[in-house]
Amino acid sequence: MAPADAPTIDAFDYLLTLDEVPKNAVNLRNNTPLFEAFVRDWQIFAIKLIKAGCEIFDTFSDGNTALHWAIQNGWIEVAELLIENGFHVDKLNSQGKTALNIACCFELVDEIWMLLFYGADPHLARCFDICATKSVKAEVQEIFLDHLIGYNVSFNLMTFATLLTNNDNVNFIKVLQTANDINYTSNDLRDFCSRIVFFDPTLFQTFLEKFQDIAHNIFTRRYLINVFLSEQRKENLANYIKNLFVLFESPLSNFLVDEVHYCVADEGIELVPYMLFSCVEYDKTPETATLLLCFLLSLGVDLTVQCMDVIFLSYGYCNLFKVMLHMDIVDTRDLQVNYVVPHIIYNIKQTSNTIAKNIVQFNFIDTNIYKIFNYFALPKWIRMYVIDHYEYEPNNALSNLSTLTVVPSLVELARNCLHEYIVYKFKVKNSRQFYTLIKLLPIAQIHKEILSYERQLYFLD
Repeated sequence: MAPADAPTIDAFDYLLTLDEVPKNAVNLRNNTPLFEAFVRDWQIFAIKLIKAGCEIFDTFSDGNTALHWAIQNGWIEVAELLIENGFHVDKLNSQGKTALNIACCFELVDEIWMLLFYGADPHLARCFDICATKSVKAEVQEIFLDHLIGYNVSFNLMTFATLLTNNDNVNFIKVLQTANDINYTSNDLRDFCSRIVFFDPTLFQTFLEKFQDIAHNIFTRRYLINVFLSEQRKENLANYIKNLFVLFESPLSNFLVDEVHYCVADEGIELVPYMLFSCVEYDKTPETATLLLCFLLSLGVDLTVQCMDVIFLSYGYCNLFKVMLHMDIVDTRDLQVNYVVPHIIYNIKQTSNTIAKNIVQFNFIDTNIYKIFNYFALPKWIRMYVIDHYEYEPNNALSNLSTLTVVPSLVELARNCLHEYIVYKFKVKNSRQFYTLIKLLPIAQIHKEILSYERQLYFLD
C-alpha cells in the first residue's frame, strides 16, 4: 500500500503512459522521480519506474546509485530488478563504496546473500574488512567466509588483516587451511602494515609461516617496513613490541636489521630512538625500554647517540644508561649536538677546553643545556652566551648561572686531569673502553662516580 502522501497508483500509471511526461525529469532539487521514490520510501513506484524504462545507471545528487539506495532501504526485489536490467553489482558510489559495502554496514544479511549470489566482489571496497569487526554479528562474518571458501574465491590480504586484528582464532584457522593464494594491491600492503600493531601475535606468527613469499614481498620493501615500524601508539605499545619480536625472530630478521638503520619516523627522527621515546611515553619506568632495546641490540641493531639521549633524558643516570655506556655507540648526527648532557658523558673527548672552544655546536633548543654547569665551572662569557641564546623562559637554575663561581673546584680540576690522563695513558678510543677501565680502577666508589659524571659537582637546581 502506498503512503498517504504518495500519488495514487492509478494516476501514476496514467502518467507513465504519456510520452510528453519524461520519466527522468528533475524537480527544483535536481532529483529524478526514481530518486524521490527511494528517498520517500515508495517501493512500488520505484518498481514501476524501473519497469517503465527510466534511467537507472545515473548517480543521484547525493552521490549514491539506485542499487545503493535499494540495498539501504532493504528492497531486495528492486535490487534484483536493477541487476537483471544490467546494473553492475559492483558499481561504486561517490564515496567509493559498493552496494555490498552498504549491506555490510547495515548488517543486512539477506541483501548480502543476494548480492553475493549475483557475483558481487567480496574484496571490492573491502567489504569483509568493514563488516568483520567485533561489533558486527558473527552471522555476517560467517556469510563471507562461507562464500569465500565454498566458491573457491581467492582471499584478499585485508581479510586476513581483519581476522588477525579480531583475534578470531577459529575463523582464522578455517581460512588459513583453505587459502592457497592471497590477492592484494599496493594500497592493501600499506594498510596491512599499518595494522600490524593491532594483530594477535600468535596468529601473526602463523600467518608468516604459512605465507612466507607474501611476507617476504611485504617486508623487503623499505617504505612498507617504515610504515609498520613507525606505527606506534601509546595504548598499543605492548602489542606492538610483541609483533616486533615475531617479525625479527622470523627468517626476515637479517633483512629487517639491515633496513632499520635507513628508516625514519616522524619529523625525520631515527627509528630506534623514536621507538624508545614511545616506550618512555607508555611506561615511565625503564623496563619496557630496556626490553625493546636489548632485543634490538641482540639482533645487531646499532646503538646510536640518539638512543643514549632518549634514555638519559627520560630516566637519568639509570642502570640501563650505565650498561649502554659499556657498548659501542654510533654517532649518526650532523655537527650539531642536540643535548649537551648526556653528550659530555658518552663522548670521552669532551673536556672543559673543548666545550669552551666549540660552544656554538650545541643546540640551544635543549631545555636542559644549563645543566652542563653542574659538572663544569666554565668561564663567565660562556654562561652569558648560554643565557643570551637560551630560547625558553628563564628558570631559577638559569638565573643562578650569573652568581656561580668562575673558579673550578679542586675536585673538578682533579677529575678533568685524571680523565685526560686515562684517555692518553691507556689510548682509550670510546666510552666502552673508558667506563670499563673506570670500573676496574682501585679507587673509592665516590671517585668513580665523580669521574664518570654520575655525581654532580655544582648544584644549580
